[in-house]
Amino acid sequence: MDTTILEEMGLSRREIAVYLALIRLGSSTTGPIVNSSGVSNAKIYEVLNKLIKKGLASYIFKGGVKHFQKTNPSSLLNFFDEKKWALQKLIEELDKIQNKEETEYEATVYESVRAIKSAFYSMFDYIGRNTSYSVFPLGEQLATEELIQFWSQVFRKRVQMKISLRTLPNIKLKKTFKRFYTYKHMKIRYTPQQLPTGVFIFKNHVLNVIWGEKPIAFLIKSKENYLRWQNFFEEQWAKSIA
Repeated sequence: MDTTILEEMGLSRREIAVYLALIRLGSSTTGPIVNSSGVSNAKIYEVLNKLIKKGLASYIFKGGVKHFQKTNPSSLLNFFDEKKWALQKLIEELDKIQNKEETEYEATVYESVRAIKSAFYSMFDYIGRNTSYSVFPLGEQLATEELIQFWSQVFRKRVQMKISLRTLPNIKLKKTFKRFYTYKHMKIRYTPQQLPTGVFIFKNHVLNVIWGEKPIAFLIKSKENYLRWQNFFEEQWAKSIA
């Protein structure tokens, strides 16, 4: 079971181990929880109390003995909502103090899969709902399980925001791109040309993604650069194959 999302929500590895133990055991004293979770006797009460404060565990007395139990797994959504609310408040405060000056040129580097995913989410927020962008897509890497999962997560937000895209892969990738036909707000045309790959063109920005052993992306803000890439895309789109 992949519990990475629980760590991202702020739970420690000990808390996750104990929470999963409670799910497996049901109502239990600390002994079985220690055995199931691998958390030591010295730490078990500390971890349980943290879960109780977070609304993810509770306890009852049976025959005068305290038994711990998990709350409904849906409580994780409540915990996430609280985190989301706290983060929203922080964002509002940070927004008040940030430098609002718009720069004409800007360059940003994103290293790691998580950072690149964040870059796309920021891109969607920046261009807004019911907008569009253009793509010279990645190549053969798109057939890998890693990228299939990546786009499944990223496109969820794109589709929710009704952001459309036009993408222009090489004709050799037609079989690979069939899996993308199910995504909404997406137009695919093909080209026999060997064009640049991993280039995402949107609202005075160009994001270039290089997907290798260590994925990296470069975001350049420049109206002139954006217009060159957009014009080049339109030229190739006009010559492409449906």
